Amino acid sequence: FCVDKKGHQRLGEFIWNEFQRSTQTDWQKQVIDWLAYLLPSIDPWIDANSVSKAATFLESHRRFMSARSLRRQALKLQKPDTEAQADALEALAANYTESAIGDQGRSNFDHSIELLGAAWNLRKRYLGENHPQTLMTLAKIPYGEAGLYTEGLQALEYVLKNAEALPPKELRKVQAHHAYYLYENGEFEASREIYRQLLQSCEPGTVERVIALSLLGFIEYELGHWEASKFFSEQALKDLDSVTAEFSSTHLIATIHLNLSMSMSSLGIHDQALKTTELAQAGFAESMDDSYPWWGAIWVDIGLVYLAASKDDAASQHADKAAMVSESLIGDKHFEPTCAWMLQAWIKLRNGDGNGAQQIIEKSLHVRKQTLPPAHWRILTCQENLAHIYRLLGQTNQSDGIALRWDEELSDHFAFTLSMEAATRISCRMAMASWRAGHK
Repeated sequence: FCVDKKGHQRLGEFIWNEFQRSTQTDWQKQVIDWLAYLLPSIDPWIDANSVSKAATFLESHRRFMSARSLRRQALKLQKPDTEAQADALEALAANYTESAIGDQGRSNFDHSIELLGAAWNLRKRYLGENHPQTLMTLAKIPYGEAGLYTEGLQALEYVLKNAEALPPKELRKVQAHHAYYLYENGEFEASREIYRQLLQSCEPGTVERVIALSLLGFIEYELGHWEASKFFSEQALKDLDSVTAEFSSTHLIATIHLNLSMSMSSLGIHDQALKTTELAQAGFAESMDDSYPWWGAIWVDIGLVYLAASKDDAASQHADKAAMVSESLIGDKHFEPTCAWMLQAWIKLRNGDGNGAQQIIEKSLHVRKQTLPPAHWRILTCQENLAHIYRLLGQTNQSDGIALRWDEELSDHFAFTLSMEAATRISCRMAMASWRAGHK
């Protein structure tokens, strides 16, 4: 049907009409799959509002790469040096931040930082440095996601210092983002305290409260409080039932199920943990396409649940899949694939291959030192695991100078630190994405 320009246009008009019918259409899948491809051939392509509306729809279905060309077109259609241009810059930056797939050799976080920096400068010029919109643009710059934790914390602390003009809902977004940065920087107790305060400030029966509960579940897991983590995750799912009339997010539900399964696994409730993991996996499959870059992190967490249940073959399959996805979509020069490598190392160790585990952890440590701030907690846990393996292999001289924080047997230590650094990371990041999206 699309063999010529006229056929392309006729099909594009049909898909656009079905898109405007929203949930009433019987062609939802075709709209999602074809809209970005066909839109340039029809009149709405030169209307910024129409293009932006289509991009927002695709992003709500996690089709970030498809939506990106639309965001770029919407930006081209805006007059330079205007508020509308700043809005378009923010929207394109958000696309890069949430997808984070490498593009032409550059990190998408770099693109996002550049775009939001331009939007921030525009807002400073037209609105003033401490205007609420200007502050919120600064708060959105993904310094932490790019590993620039110092810059990120400085930016958020500036926003919080001047936050008296922010509406309560926007202030809570900034506070949640601040807590997330603290979490990524290994300051779990400080992060948990902010999430607790946020929970108290959220109205019952709101999505904000559900996300606050889920974030508390994630951080309690990192602190080794698995009963508390299980409680908050279950409460988040329970509370979500009361808001489904106004909001439905398969994606958010999947992240909560994933963390709940990790808590159950750590508590030894393996059968239920595996069933809950299946719910999470089904939810992610429904809400994301294969190009979503954080699939690798999801496979790591699921692999950990299988490993804890002594299903080593399934764990190994998920570890290999995680490594392949992370390396292909994010690249092996980012710390993300190292989490999959660490799971692979643990499986090798369980199978008696200490030398193989050593090689993988040495590679992971090298990448982490290249991509994370000095003395970052992910570097420290990697060093500690490597030191334990050196001792296991009789290479005690290699482990000299590495301070060990735990005295457990190697297997217990390795399982704990691997779980600590890999689990819930993806859940926390996805829940924060839901919060940033500004659901009412």
